[in-house]
Amino acid sequence: MSNSTLLLTIILILQGLLAFVWLGIAAQGLARAPTLHWGVATALIALCLALVVLRRPDTNPWLAHFATNLSGVIGFMALRRGVQLFCGRKPGDHAQAGLLLLTAAALAMIVAQQWPLPWVVAVSTLALGWILLRGGFEAVTALRGEFGPLAAWLCLTPMLLLGGVFAVRGMLAPFGVAHAGRLLAAPGTLNAQYGLVLMTLSLLLNLGLGALMLRRTLNQLRRLSDHDALTGLLNRRGFEQALRCERTRLQRGQGCYALVSLDLDHFKRINDLLGHDAGDVVLEAVAHRLSQTVRPADSVGRTGGEEFCVLLPDVDASRAEQIAQRLLCAVRATPVQIGASKVAITVSAGVAGAADAFEPPLALSRRLDQALYRAKAAGRDCVIVADATAALPVAARDVSSAAA
Repeated sequence: MSNSTLLLTIILILQGLLAFVWLGIAAQGLARAPTLHWGVATALIALCLALVVLRRPDTNPWLAHFATNLSGVIGFMALRRGVQLFCGRKPGDHAQAGLLLLTAAALAMIVAQQWPLPWVVAVSTLALGWILLRGGFEAVTALRGEFGPLAAWLCLTPMLLLGGVFAVRGMLAPFGVAHAGRLLAAPGTLNAQYGLVLMTLSLLLNLGLGALMLRRTLNQLRRLSDHDALTGLLNRRGFEQALRCERTRLQRGQGCYALVSLDLDHFKRINDLLGHDAGDVVLEAVAHRLSQTVRPADSVGRTGGEEFCVLLPDVDASRAEQIAQRLLCAVRATPVQIGASKVAITVSAGVAGAADAFEPPLALSRRLDQALYRAKAAGRDCVIVADATAALPVAARDVSSAAA
């Protein structure tokens, strides 16, 4: 067995193992569509390599060259389609179908006309180069926003390098440069080195895809830990993390912040009359309207059953009151459609500004709650701003009262 055949056999075994891994991951429901495609892709590539290893001089050329190369092309097309699905892009099925038909027609003509084998190598590797290069650049463009440019390039560079190797070999094959047109399993040092490059890049490509999938899974788990499952807003844990960051900025003298606490009016009545499913629809609608009304820098959280809270960085109590009025208008503006019924929704709001770096968090929370209770007591669907003097120590309040 030549070194080239041995390397191809090793790559074949690795591709078979990777196929089982990807299909096993798909069976567990993790990124099901992409991993299923990658499992099928690696299985087809393994089939292509098996046909290459088992190829003999007397093997029917339609099996040895047409079926073998076409299975590899289809395998890498499945790989690219899986990457497109992972990126959330619409698969380019029309372009890939056209390339597949063109490649199949070219290979059929070469085999039927008994053209020199370098043309088989040229057609198949050029097709593979286009698939991988196009797919790699698409993926980098689509994923750099989610994972950052560095991670996207790092994980997808093997795909681009593998595509580049195929493309260069395809362009050199018809001219016999560096034996680029020789069959992959043919003996020779250059073929062995080429096989080693293919094995390395293939492993790195699968590791890169696995790393991206793992990173996304971890991000999703992290999001589930600090976001509310129903509304997609920050949950209490996530909101408190954002609040700690603003409190730290305030203690460093880097501005102020304000809080707006909102509570749905008569929400229990909606649940009792229309059911909890209707209540969920209302909560989702309110969450959406709050998110659409605030600034990108603001944080909105669902801190209780029907309670929401908005963190407003670099905003004082007076400005926060205006924002709270806008939030109430946004909620009040359009009734929520629940089946055949339209339900009018209003919220009450309490506002508290945090300008004193030494005010304890519990004191700020107490002032905010008191403002919200006063809004409820005042008839609901209104905004009450917390009394700033309630945050002062007792002695300081006495001095303030005496001065007045």
